[in-house]
Amino acid sequence: PTVERSLSRFERLYAHHKSPRKLVWKRSLGAVKLDLEIGGVTVCDVVCTPAQATILLHFADEGRWALRQLAEKMGVDATALRRKMSHWLSRG
Repeated sequence: PTVERSLSRFERLYAHHKSPRKLVWKRSLGAVKLDLEIGGVTVCDVVCTPAQATILLHFADEGRWALRQLAEKMGVDATALRRKMSHWLSRG
């Protein structure tokens, strides 16, 4: 959602300034640092994978998802999504 638009925008700017070079994103690598607001309480500096951050962003857009619908929206297998969600489910 928002992340893809930001990556696309940065990619276009980079290509404009660094032509003929271009970026190739490795979306499974890296870490994301987030400030989360849950029930009026802010939790700062939560570090997670890009996939885990993407899951949270989808829940920010829509509060409730069926596993299959979210898996389809993210373009991943439902079993793989369940494993990625276990990080957040184990934290409550």
